[in-house]
Amino acid sequence: MRYKLLQLTLLMVILLASLPARAQENLSTEERALIDRVIVALDAVATYDSYVATQQTQESTTITLKNGAAPLQTQTTNTSSEATLTVTRGDNEQARRVVTLSQQRNDESIMLTGELRLVDGVLYAMLDRIDQDEITDNRWRIIENTNITGIFGVLDPAGFLETVRGTQSAIAADMEFLSAFISSVEQTMIEDNDGNPIEVITLSVNAGALSSFFVASTLAEGGQPQATIFDFLSDTSGQQMVVFLDAQGRLVQTVNTTILEANDRNAQLIFPQAREEMTVDFQSTTAEITQISRINEMLEPVAIPEVDDDSGS
Repeated sequence: MRYKLLQLTLLMVILLASLPARAQENLSTEERALIDRVIVALDAVATYDSYVATQQTQESTTITLKNGAAPLQTQTTNTSSEATLTVTRGDNEQARRVVTLSQQRNDESIMLTGELRLVDGVLYAMLDRIDQDEITDNRWRIIENTNITGIFGVLDPAGFLETVRGTQSAIAADMEFLSAFISSVEQTMIEDNDGNPIEVITLSVNAGALSSFFVASTLAEGGQPQATIFDFLSDTSGQQMVVFLDAQGRLVQTVNTTILEANDRNAQLIFPQAREEMTVDFQSTTAEITQISRINEMLEPVAIPEVDDDSGS
């Protein structure tokens, strides 16, 4: 797991920006302008002096190994997570991220609570994880190597610092790539609980664009063209991001849903040891809600935790 702010929300934008440009003539000038508004709003988050972001994610994945039509083995993974990020930039740079996660994979379970704090240029981490193989305590540690792997790597300290200290992204420069792979754009207006106008923009990507991504990402990383389980996604696959903008055009909420389904694919794409006649079915659904509040407001200071003397990492 990685815990960058808006990582799942930005997946659509990053995914589309990774693909080669191609004409998408079905989008009108007005629809392209709406896409531009979304990119500007996503871009602006990195420029806020302060904000609070909360994120809730539900993910379910099922992989079924088959011999012909007969199922041999099924693995189901259900993951639920919540995260809160508090950021204050400037001379008094501070940030805090709190994560809770539970995961059930067949008969195995993992539960964790974790926290990262950045105060006075020092990064602190705490993780309490329980599973069948490992139990960690909840002691605070100073993290000096942000590329740390192992048990504390789940908190992604490098991504946390990148989010806090990030400059304005280059997403706006990828407008052509983004618009080229969106299949539909819709706009509506609603009101929040206080009667303030909220613009709602819905961006959708079809199964074909998602399939192309997995090929393009391999090439972008310098790899050779090769088959993946996602080369031929079923028509039920797709991604939709619903973006909520306030009267100032600021991002206040996103709802991101991704469905990936591939059936009767070569099982060796996932299980190299599988026999040639074996196939695999893959289904995955991810739903994520991100809310951003208290933009450019004075936030409560982040406290320095009590650290054990021998806890440096």
